[in-house]
Amino acid sequence: VLKYNFQCSTKQDNKSLCHLELDYIGFFEILNKSEHDQKSLTEKGLKLLFPFANEILEYITHKGGSVPISLRNIDLTLNKN
Repeated sequence: VLKYNFQCSTKQDNKSLCHLELDYIGFFEILNKSEHDQKSLTEKGLKLLFPFANEILEYITHKGGSVPISLRNIDLTLNKN
């Protein structure tokens, strides 16, 4: 699951202008399970899902009358914790 939460408000009176939550889910079949661990599979899944989620975000914000919001250069590697 790739989750994105976006909130936009005015500087002057902190009035909410936009609130967007996007949960984008992908299902993948793993053919050779012995070569990968869960962390690397999750990172690869996020990298596959990201362009589609980004396209949806751009489309929604553009069609909503706003400047299209695009997510660029996001590090999709998971923490080592």
